[in-house]
Amino acid sequence: MSLSHTPSLACLCLSFYLCLSLCPPSSVLAQAGAGLPHFRQPPQVRILGVLIAPEDKQRSNLQTLTVHVKGKTWLLRIRHIKALTATTKSGWGLLRELFPPKLRLLGADEVLAPLRQDDIAGQLLELEGRLYVGDHQFVLSNVKVTEAE
Repeated sequence: MSLSHTPSLACLCLSFYLCLSLCPPSSVLAQAGAGLPHFRQPPQVRILGVLIAPEDKQRSNLQTLTVHVKGKTWLLRIRHIKALTATTKSGWGLLRELFPPKLRLLGADEVLAPLRQDDIAGQLLELEGRLYVGDHQFVLSNVKVTEAE
């Protein structure tokens, strides 16, 4: 090895040593991510509403969202929305952040099954899940058909 490479090798060794001393692998593994930033879960919300056909032009004073479920488009008339986890906004405040007012309903096939029934239009639904406002996605954990309208 020539002397011209010695300073760069010394710098490399010093850099490696500093990295290990500032963040030793054993402490990283032992703390299991304690130094990582904490990401907030999106709020868990419950929505009571009714799905109607997009061409239904009947007037209503209820807030309406366009929703997409497995390739099918509906209008969701919302009767009530409640944030179930701590958030700085109410359920209605979260909905006001949805612009344009549309959501993609996602979830396991068995959770989405009631929303794919032929007679689901007009049924009162209770939808519960995580609302990803920025992504316009509502990842459902539970769907209940509570009564016929």
